[in-house]
Amino acid sequence: MDMKDRITRGFIAGIISGIVPFALNFGSYYINFTTARWSEFMGVLLFGSPPATIGKVIFAVIAVFIFLGFLGTIFALTVPLVSSRSYLLKGFMYGTAIWFISFSATTFFQIAELQAPPLKTAVTNFISASLWGIMLGLTLNWVDDRLKQEV
Repeated sequence: MDMKDRITRGFIAGIISGIVPFALNFGSYYINFTTARWSEFMGVLLFGSPPATIGKVIFAVIAVFIFLGFLGTIFALTVPLVSSRSYLLKGFMYGTAIWFISFSATTFFQIAELQAPPLKTAVTNFISASLWGIMLGLTLNWVDDRLKQEV
């Protein structure tokens, strides 16, 4: 892979940055801090209902990480347009914007399976999305710094 390509860097950073927040989000379900995991949101979008079989769960998880990679690409392409400083703040703002848009879209498009989440689900997903955004900023900044050192 050509890590000098900004699209590639953003895609890889988006995926890598999703590992810890995804684990946090997934684990939060098992300790009753959330009622819906990222994979369930994706499953509803893909299948019309939360994934009920192991195959659908695996496919939804893969789709989540591909989506995070896509979002990482958008971030990587837009950050230099405003400035290449404050990656953490920009990452945090980007992650929370994605969270807000995602949660709002379920209401706007009246997706019954995802409407009216309890507070604990909204908060857990906000924390997970914010963490993803911060990690995205850190990861992309780290990769960009490494490339500058090579030159």
